[in-house]
Amino acid sequence: MNPIRLILQLFVLLSMFACNNKSNENEFDKTESLKITYTINREHKVLTVSDEKKVKEITRSLAIKSTEKGVHFGIDPFGTVEFTLKGGAVIEVFFVRPKTLEGDQGRIDLKNADFYDKINKVLSEKEGKRIDVLIDN
Repeated sequence: MNPIRLILQLFVLLSMFACNNKSNENEFDKTESLKITYTINREHKVLTVSDEKKVKEITRSLAIKSTEKGVHFGIDPFGTVEFTLKGGAVIEVFFVRPKTLEGDQGRIDLKNADFYDKINKVLSEKEGKRIDVLIDN
């Protein structure tokens, strides 16, 4: 195989990967509101966050490390986060672990647990007690 052609193919593949990760982050940057579902005593509760400043504060804590399409853990989540984007598109995810989200599009691995911590903080402020989105509180 021609070495120049091989280098070009590698460049195209790497470019596609970089664009895919960047586009996911940009999608979340377009969030207008968040709907967070969490569980207390086997009852699902919902908190909607639509204040622009609060939404940006939460979404800025979402640091994506990598994504993998089509991988699903198949668990029944205690909590979900629904991102409503400008234009009305909705992305729904749930926490598998503090640094792992799942959704219809696949898995999202996060660089750190800041998003998880931020979600828990917002829920804890609302409930007046410590809330963990990963468990039945």
